[in-house]
Amino acid sequence: MDDRGHHRHAACHDHAGPHDHDSADHHDSADHHDSADHHDSADHHDTDSAGQPGRTASPTASSQDTGTGQTAAKACDEVVDGYPGTATAEWAAVGGRTDSWLQLTWPGAVTVGRVVLHDRPNTSDRITSTTLTFSDGSTVTVPALADTGSAVTVRFTPRATTSVRLTVTGVSSTTVNVGPAELDVWNR
Repeated sequence: MDDRGHHRHAACHDHAGPHDHDSADHHDSADHHDSADHHDSADHHDTDSAGQPGRTASPTASSQDTGTGQTAAKACDEVVDGYPGTATAEWAAVGGRTDSWLQLTWPGAVTVGRVVLHDRPNTSDRITSTTLTFSDGSTVTVPALADTGSAVTVRFTPRATTSVRLTVTGVSSTTVNVGPAELDVWNR
């Protein structure tokens, strides 16, 4: 649970605890716009006994660099870092640019209403736009991520889903290996 009482859907099996460093809030550009105070108290069925979300999502990706340890699981390990700092703390798609993707899949439906993204903290590899696609086929457009790796928060109408796929739709001209350093999924 974050400092505002919101439950986080741990994206990987190895999460140690929640963190939420909101630096910018963005809302979806779909036909509906939500107020930031929209809450759904009925979505707590998927949390563990400690009040933290179930840690059951499985990450997969279009590619990953297993040689350097920059795997899909690193995008949800709660470590906001990456090259030039700790390169093994981020996901990087080998040679990945647009159309690279990272997917989180849960064994059952969870309710999601917010994601917090951190780009890789180097100034060469930058995501300038991306789309989130949910298991029901709905999508949310995500703006450019901060080149410094600081948090970009995207709020949208909460929805039940068994997966969320981040597909990179735009990158900087200097991008060689795209990938967010961190992807946090929250119920609201």
